Amino acid sequence: GDVYKRQLKYGSNVPNVSSTKPKTTTERNAEEDISSSDLSYYIPNSNLISNDAYIIEKTLQHINDFSREGLRTLLYAYKWIDEKTYEEWAAEYAEAKASLTNRSDNISRVGEILENEFELCGATAIEDKLQEGVPQAIQKLRKAGIKLWMLTGDKRETAINIGYSCKLIKDYSTVIILSIDDGLDETTNKMTAAELEVDAGNVAHCVVVVDGKTLSSLEEDPTLLSLFIALGVKSHSVICCRASPAQKAKMVTAVRELDSSKVTLAIGDGANDIAMIQSADVGVGITGKEGLQAARTSDYSIAQFRYLLKLLLVH
Repeated sequence: GDVYKRQLKYGSNVPNVSSTKPKTTTERNAEEDISSSDLSYYIPNSNLISNDAYIIEKTLQHINDFSREGLRTLLYAYKWIDEKTYEEWAAEYAEAKASLTNRSDNISRVGEILENEFELCGATAIEDKLQEGVPQAIQKLRKAGIKLWMLTGDKRETAINIGYSCKLIKDYSTVIILSIDDGLDETTNKMTAAELEVDAGNVAHCVVVVDGKTLSSLEEDPTLLSLFIALGVKSHSVICCRASPAQKAKMVTAVRELDSSKVTLAIGDGANDIAMIQSADVGVGITGKEGLQAARTSDYSIAQFRYLLKLLLVH
């Protein structure tokens, strides 16, 4: 079936269908369905497998397919090092972790010593299901006049799909995608034009999507960053994808500085959300599968996102 073909497509071991017992009609039909031409389609020949360009192309294709389905993607890679090299690196890494100043920078610097020239193993993906009641909670928060920003480390396609599933993006929404790949001037013009359209009331529902690479370029110019924040505040929702923990905190701080009369609330469930939670006026941590780091550093701790309704609208 589909599951069996997917296993073949991504290079998993082909199940051994041979057996000493007599084959039933169903088993014989299943083997007949998977002909040699089907196997050659799902399992490339050895020449293609040894071609690095082909492997990278197919891996990127699979990642994009996974992202369009709203799955979280993960790449696997490795490198071989000798014991002496590892011991020298481990000593530097231990020293970096024990440093009293610039600890995160030191850890990143030491990590980059080994994080290069990897051999690609492949890609995988998992489904990160929404908690119960998330779309309904977002709709009620909107009705209360609360603007919602989604700051995530996911790929753009995954983030947009999650935006649709949690009703952050509606079917009639105008989605404005900002990408530095289009050029800085084009990105600036797009932000200016979008802000004018929103001010004129020509957009029923506006959602701005920006990635971490573009955010880094905007952060280098205070004028462009102010333009982006102004557009984001006027829009109905903002989705920041491929954002680092520092960028998440930077967005919260920038919104606070734009209008000190507004109250910002940051909610997250993982260790990468701690900086963002601590930068907001009110920090809320969700206890869950990703641990208690976010909950321990927050002002309030809840078990599920939907409980935010009672916390904000009742208590």
